[in-house]
Amino acid sequence: MHPNLRRRFDEHVQAVLEERARLLARSIASEPQRSKIWELLTFRLGQERYAVETRFVQKVFRPTEISPVPRTAGFLKGVTNLRGEVLAGMDLSSFLGRAGNGNQAEWVLVFGDDRPEFGLLAETIEEVIQRKDEELFPVRNGPMHASTDLIRGVTADALFVLDGEKLLNDPRLMIDEL
Repeated sequence: MHPNLRRRFDEHVQAVLEERARLLARSIASEPQRSKIWELLTFRLGQERYAVETRFVQKVFRPTEISPVPRTAGFLKGVTNLRGEVLAGMDLSSFLGRAGNGNQAEWVLVFGDDRPEFGLLAETIEEVIQRKDEELFPVRNGPMHASTDLIRGVTADALFVLDGEKLLNDPRLMIDEL
């Protein structure tokens, strides 16, 4: 090969290799962020729809009976039996500061990490769905002007997404401390 041709070929190869190295070495931070996808269990309380990440819900069941407990917080509707264990049943409507519509809770969503902590009462269970981060909008006023500290966001179709981690760690829901 002629020396000039060889030199141009080598320069071309070097330029191609440098461009590849530049593309491969680009910062990960410059890549677009992938949005988190939430797997949510949806349920209904009165006219409002709620959802919570499925990873915080250990079980969903229909209670045979919820026994009232005297001298407890108004949102504690009572206790029920879960496989021989006593499980507190919380009324999310009362806890969030909204008036209930008087319908009887048909379902209990059992919350917990490694063991059942408490149950949230629900009138209906709807479905498991997926939503992206960008589909959740900040909540200025929660359902019926309730506190929004336990609500992660709301979707365009008025689905209130609860923050399961905050629910599990909220001292107001610790029965031993009531």
